[in-house]
Amino acid sequence: MDTLLSSMVHSLDSHPQVCDIDIKTQTPVLENELSSWEYKHCVFLPTDLKEYYLTQNGMLLTWSIKVGTNIYRVGRVAICELKEMVMIEINHITKQLLLSNLPVKIIRIDENPSVGSICLLYKDRVGMEIDEKSIWEEPIIVLLRHGGKMEFLTKNFTNYLRLMVAYAGLEEWPNRVQGVPLSPVAKQWHYIMGKLTLIED
Repeated sequence: MDTLLSSMVHSLDSHPQVCDIDIKTQTPVLENELSSWEYKHCVFLPTDLKEYYLTQNGMLLTWSIKVGTNIYRVGRVAICELKEMVMIEINHITKQLLLSNLPVKIIRIDENPSVGSICLLYKDRVGMEIDEKSIWEEPIIVLLRHGGKMEFLTKNFTNYLRLMVAYAGLEEWPNRVQGVPLSPVAKQWHYIMGKLTLIED
């Protein structure tokens, strides 16, 4: 993943309109901190996410585009710190999740200002006791939009991180993944960046 990030930063740095690239990372978490988090929330974190936190405790990379004399911050690649990874109350979630009548757990791993919350969605394994950590299936990555609608984004954390890096965290990038129309402003930024950061549709 470091190679992908380095390649993304190099590509951004070579673009004549990109400026103010800023990267903040945190020191890795300890294994006992991960275990404590899992014990508190009664779920096992997926292996790829645990390996990420053992490498660094979250990150924030931002970058801007210069248009004339104006500078606009349009790129954001972020994973929250372990302590900021919180459970979202089910009663705040759209009722579509409850149609299966199976328990779910939803854990936010990032708050994307342009589209909503990026979350791990755990579903119950049918027929298991509800207080056991092992009842939960491997989580998928979902987007909980500001309006409350929940949408599948990708199957695991590794894929999510690769997608975010491939799009360089450009404003509203999850909409491109899902084929949702961009806002006029975001469409302008995507047009300016062209093929530099975007995956072929």
